[in-house]
Amino acid sequence: MKRGLFFSVDALIALVVILIGVLIVVPFNSVDYEEKVVQKDIIRSLSALKIGSMNSSLVQSYLSSGIISDPNKSVLEQIGEFYVLNKTRSRALAQEVFNQINTTDNIGIWFGNELISSRNKTVYDAANSVIVDRQVISGIQEGQSVTAYSARAVLNRNTQSEYYYFGGYIGEGNISLRVFYRGDIRSAILEIATKKDFDVYVNGNLEGSFTGSSSDFIPKKYQIPISHFSSGENLFELRGDNLNVQGGFLRIDYQKQYSNDSEKKYYFPGIEGAINLYDGLDVHGTLKSMNLKLHLKTNFSTFLSIGNVTVFNGTTNGIETNITIPDSTLSSNLDYGFLSNKTIPIRLGFENASYVSNISRPLDTFSVTDLSGSMNRYGFCKDYQTYHSYCDNSPTWCIAPPNQGGCGGVWYRPIDAAKDANKAFIDAILNSSKNRVGLVGYSSTTIESASHDLSSDANSLKATVDSWSANGMTCICCGINSAVDKITSATSTGSLAGNLMTYYPFEDSVEDLSGKQNNATIHGSPTYQTGSFGKSLEFNGATDYIEAGRIENVTTNGTIAFWFRPRNKFDKKSNNPQGLWSKYENNSKNAFISLKGKNLNTGSGSDGSIQVKFENVGGTTYIHTNKNKWNGGNWYHIAVTWGGGTVKIYVDGTLENTASGSPDLNMQGNHTFGKSVFDSADFSSDAYFDGRIDDVRVYDYELSPSQIAGLADMTPTCQNSIVETGEVCDRQSACSENGALGSINCNPTCSGFIGSCNTTAICGNGILNSGEECDDGNTQNYDGCSSSCKIEERLKSIVVMSDGQANVRCPRQNTGSASQDAIQAACDAYNNYGIRVYSVGFGSNADESTLQAIANCGNGSYYFGNISDIINIYKNIAGEIIQGSYVQQRLEISGDLDSRIWPDSYIDFEVDEPPKPFGILVTKEKKFNDGYGGTFNIPENSSVVEAFVVSYSGPRWTAEAYINNTIFYNLSDYGDTFVKLGDPYSIRIPTSLIQKSNQINLTTGLNPSNLTEGSSENKIIYTIKRDNIAAYSSLSAIADGCYWHIEFENNTFADLNVPSDYSGSDNCYYNSSVRSISNAQDAVQVAVKRLLELLDFDNDGVVDVKFDAGDMSINSSSISGIPYSWSTEMQVRTWN
Repeated sequence: MKRGLFFSVDALIALVVILIGVLIVVPFNSVDYEEKVVQKDIIRSLSALKIGSMNSSLVQSYLSSGIISDPNKSVLEQIGEFYVLNKTRSRALAQEVFNQINTTDNIGIWFGNELISSRNKTVYDAANSVIVDRQVISGIQEGQSVTAYSARAVLNRNTQSEYYYFGGYIGEGNISLRVFYRGDIRSAILEIATKKDFDVYVNGNLEGSFTGSSSDFIPKKYQIPISHFSSGENLFELRGDNLNVQGGFLRIDYQKQYSNDSEKKYYFPGIEGAINLYDGLDVHGTLKSMNLKLHLKTNFSTFLSIGNVTVFNGTTNGIETNITIPDSTLSSNLDYGFLSNKTIPIRLGFENASYVSNISRPLDTFSVTDLSGSMNRYGFCKDYQTYHSYCDNSPTWCIAPPNQGGCGGVWYRPIDAAKDANKAFIDAILNSSKNRVGLVGYSSTTIESASHDLSSDANSLKATVDSWSANGMTCICCGINSAVDKITSATSTGSLAGNLMTYYPFEDSVEDLSGKQNNATIHGSPTYQTGSFGKSLEFNGATDYIEAGRIENVTTNGTIAFWFRPRNKFDKKSNNPQGLWSKYENNSKNAFISLKGKNLNTGSGSDGSIQVKFENVGGTTYIHTNKNKWNGGNWYHIAVTWGGGTVKIYVDGTLENTASGSPDLNMQGNHTFGKSVFDSADFSSDAYFDGRIDDVRVYDYELSPSQIAGLADMTPTCQNSIVETGEVCDRQSACSENGALGSINCNPTCSGFIGSCNTTAICGNGILNSGEECDDGNTQNYDGCSSSCKIEERLKSIVVMSDGQANVRCPRQNTGSASQDAIQAACDAYNNYGIRVYSVGFGSNADESTLQAIANCGNGSYYFGNISDIINIYKNIAGEIIQGSYVQQRLEISGDLDSRIWPDSYIDFEVDEPPKPFGILVTKEKKFNDGYGGTFNIPENSSVVEAFVVSYSGPRWTAEAYINNTIFYNLSDYGDTFVKLGDPYSIRIPTSLIQKSNQINLTTGLNPSNLTEGSSENKIIYTIKRDNIAAYSSLSAIADGCYWHIEFENNTFADLNVPSDYSGSDNCYYNSSVRSISNAQDAVQVAVKRLLELLDFDNDGVVDVKFDAGDMSINSSSISGIPYSWSTEMQVRTWN
């Protein structure tokens, strides 16, 4: 047998002799050839020399300790075996080989592409030439066997979740739930929507005091201590002052000991106080029988309805009583077939209590927006056609078309986001016609041109928003103070009333048909032509006009309305004005309505617009249309109203603009139509209209928007109670007599009045009579005008947004600090006027501490957002404000209250349903994408056990629920009067409708004709199962285990020894960042990693199934005598 190379003194001497011989025999051979012979000899020698023959203290210690068990293995095989089992030892043994020779050559040993050891003078990476010789080695040797290992990892059980749902509304008082489970609890999570603070008790033990959520649509999540929970039945209590919960759940995570699925019961929540429950009954199968028990104590007549059927109505006269209703009674009143496989609304409450239904009070809210220069300083590229990263840093490249190297996008600045957010806010608030929105823009001070008085005209408000630009400093207190001033001065008095003072229909005369005898005088030669309705009067634009006299009593309140049709187009290119109306006493007392030409030197309207001016000793007020183009031959309706500190202008029945001011027409001079007489500083001569005018009306009071819209209707319908073009009146009209307000009847043809003004108050007729504060045409409450025609309080709020530091002070607060002035302004708003103040920090430079203090002192909420989410934030604030306007599903009770229902009350029902499946069960929660819906997917190789959608409907009812456009819940199935029905929080989704990818949609409402979105905090809660989850390793060298670091769903983590008795030092990871094991030759590590991959349903590095180390079964087997083959390629390389 050949002697080995390098591994004894004899071997070393022999190697030297060989090398000298080689050099002598072939002294002129190339270095490459010489090195190649050396590589081959080294590999052959390492393959031939037995490890037991190596004269090394390291080798001897391995032999004596049993680390090397077979001394007959070659050195090469032993290095290779160590490489598979323990690379540290492999490197140590290879280095021992090199330590026993003295050479000037660069020599290294590689296994595959991994360097094990080397002896070198120059680094390998700098080599000019490399010579390699190879040999494959394996764990299989002739006549011998190798021991291999395999492992199987199985999850025997996992942590499961149990949900205990609250109803859509539970109140008012202390609330309790029966919580039953068998197993070992791991955690308890409470998620509920309640704005009240509360204490939590578990089995009579106080677990903590908690603050309520910010909104009834937005729940809050709480971690509940678990030390007082126990396997079996538990009592979970919420205690608070007149507490109510508007949806939510208690979720416990536990290790289930055994399953008991035979019980099918709905347990009522316990309520100690005013019993007021809106909930749902989950009948998940074909209903066969039903009975119920009410453990009740009440001195009120109490009812229980299932669906729309009342199944119980009675009182216990204040005595604790168990009331049972058998199946024979229930089945005779309920349609079991109709109730099967559905979530059924149930309602429990007091019959003789006053239930306030979901009616909202009117809102007045101001959006106060920062328009300082910082709102213009940065942005990003959106809606691009092609994306390049440099487009986010350059508006020029962002908007440049792709063929010029740009992105073809839109440069989106903070002010653009603020505009979009305000528009969304306007739409949300004005979804109810009784609400009003105002705007205040501020920078170094309040910007009046960027502000808008309270209005219900979304188009006018949005036009103001579109006009915003950013510049200047940041005076937050200025914005708040201005909003307070505007909101407190805009007191609504309901429908105003007075008299039609002048009406000229121009039917071949200028007679006044109002009955006030204000007949006009014709100047020039106007002619009667076809009008907007009937005939009109056509003016020549040079000398024609009519003079109507002074028209008494039209002073500080009034309306002027008429149709006009220009002969030719009038727009921003027109030079001279054309007068439509005026009243002139002198240059200090005058008023006009005129088409504005370039030469009219007054007003803020653009050229081509209609400009209005009122000037008197009290000051000058201007207003104008946004419209500045009037086509020749087209009819347009114009109305100008004033009163209560506000001037409005309407075009074709729609509010076009609003201005602050208190005009007064108490001046000498007559009304003229077809001509405007100007202050000489405004225009040097009178201006005449060239075109037709029709249906001229002058009122001594401010008409409402609906009345203006009627006047702009060119197709009148007599007897519809709306005065339209061509009508003098319709049924009843407002009037006044000797200062007393009243109503006057109209004749059947709507062409004149009958009788005299009746000043007797009739509440609800839409006419403001003397003695009435308001009259909105109905006798409903909570719409701004009560059933007794008294003004109801409007809920007032301000939303103030800033993206920077307050740096301008306000004398009104005078705290000495701009930030403190802003905070004090919010305090003043709430404390002095009851105006709730919300605040929004916009962007990273926002002064969050100041804005939070503003919200705290203003009794509102603070929100923070950036340019990408500010729109959703404003929508959420609008939802919170609207929610605050609702009179909730609460009780108004008089007398002593001694009522309670215990949580052992139940509805027991028997259904036919498939048996519960076995396997690994996982319950997942998926939040909605927005207020209307969300999606969820079923992973491959999984099946759905059950699924629910949960709805935070606040003061509304959950009305409809759809999956993949198929409706599975419809509250209208039980009637259109929602207030009489229950309101489920959790609604079962039929598993037969669930596909791999699913879309859930849900709506809420007060009745079937008034449906809207729900909460974006709604969720889909679904349970899936997988069978026979087991993972195997291939044959491996060892089977030890690892210390695992695992990430689970819901942002939870665990550090586990697997197997549980593992005591080694290897660390393995499975999380969203790293998925790795320490040793690929460890069968247990490989099997566990493969099992975790099976439990990661969506392959995101987060394990969906939660478990403990003891839940996993690890079986490893040693296998001898089979051709288990580890193999690798060993290389010896030299280089220079």
